[in-house]
Amino acid sequence: MDEVDEKILKLLQRNARISIRKMAKILGLSPANISRRIKRLEEKGIIRGYVAITDNDMLGANCSLLLLISVDGSTDPDMVCHRISEMPDICLCLRSTGQYDIVALADCSNPKHISDLLRRIREVGGIRDITTSLIIDKYKVMQIPFKIGISEYNK
Repeated sequence: MDEVDEKILKLLQRNARISIRKMAKILGLSPANISRRIKRLEEKGIIRGYVAITDNDMLGANCSLLLLISVDGSTDPDMVCHRISEMPDICLCLRSTGQYDIVALADCSNPKHISDLLRRIREVGGIRDITTSLIIDKYKVMQIPFKIGISEYNK
């Protein structure tokens, strides 16, 4: 991956619907070159897909919840993470180190929905503790910075 690939990724992160022609114009390259590069990034798995970032408040899911989950010592945290990830209300599920084994983000429509989600998570089994925090505002969603010294670690 070179500097041009990184610029292509930045453009796609800002707007996954940007045309090949517009990217080519911005980067001063031919559309064929941009297409080849994107295809290669997709084949390598660097680009894993394209998503629409929705305003969940407008869709009725106006209670975003941060879930910090600890599992008991005899439970496989990966299994719990996989089971939680299958729940439709879960937007993000991560294995973590430290005090909590799993960090998840959920979008719910109201307090009853939150209560139902917590019940379903506890039914997975092996949950020692769930700490929740209601998200009151979002300042940045998606657009993950990928040039934070990644090349240093891939040598």
